[in-house]
Amino acid sequence: VPALKIMGADEVYDTNFGADMTTISEAEEFLQRLKVGGPFPMFTSCCPAWVKYLELNDPKYLRNISTCKSPMEMFAAVIRDKYAAKDAADGRTTYQIAIMPCTAKKMEVQKERVKPYIDSCITFEELQALFDSRDIDLKSLPEGVLDNASYYGRIFARSGGLSDAVTQALKEQGLDQTFE
Repeated sequence: VPALKIMGADEVYDTNFGADMTTISEAEEFLQRLKVGGPFPMFTSCCPAWVKYLELNDPKYLRNISTCKSPMEMFAAVIRDKYAAKDAADGRTTYQIAIMPCTAKKMEVQKERVKPYIDSCITFEELQALFDSRDIDLKSLPEGVLDNASYYGRIFARSGGLSDAVTQALKEQGLDQTFE
């Protein structure tokens, strides 16, 4: 992503790979829950605002939340692991900034299980403000790879996208008959 490189980022990755990882993990968790009889329904844990809502308003359903990490958290752990040896060798620390659509992701970054992986989180709106403050016009920059995500990654963030992605993953593994 040229604009982020202009601003000093050495490397930029798409979190959609994390959506792929979360989809596979949620499919596996769903199958495991089928084997043991629940708890059902199984709710996604990817939206920290949704989880917080349950914590405050319907805590009896907390046991129904998937134990899977969000795509942001999944992918950040992979990146942190990828750069651990380099960081140890050169004495530097890779600084990870997650760029997310929602301010609730800032709350997620503050959770103890996420803190080791992500150093900061900004919203799309904040990123646009940074571009504007540096007079970066995205339309004037050369195009790069825009979308290399799998089917799961592309549909994940829409309403019903995660359940559709999990269903598709189960179909691809020939396991969709398990729950019909």
